[in-house]
Amino acid sequence: MCWFVRHRSVLKQQVGSADWGQEVSDILRQGIQRPKKGHDAGDHPPITPMKSATEAELGHDAWRLYDYITRHFIATVSDDIITPLLCRHFSVYFQLYFIARYFLNYRL
Repeated sequence: MCWFVRHRSVLKQQVGSADWGQEVSDILRQGIQRPKKGHDAGDHPPITPMKSATEAELGHDAWRLYDYITRHFIATVSDDIITPLLCRHFSVYFQLYFIARYFLNYRL
């Protein structure tokens, strides 16, 4: 239960973000997913954002690091995504071509 409460409180701080607030609201509404891989070595807690911030508050370089950490944290508690692949093969004057495109569809 402690794991769930700790991650939920971190996510609640991010709801007001213009960058990922809507996604965080969706996660809180649908439920937090437990990570499926990895193990707790006990050496340190997961790296999580400590509070909500903006690029204007942090500056560009610090924002890039904060953005990376926050997005990674949100992804670890998010549901899996489905990525269908569209493939097409064709030839033009005996030259073979292959086109592939991934589509991201979130399970909502």
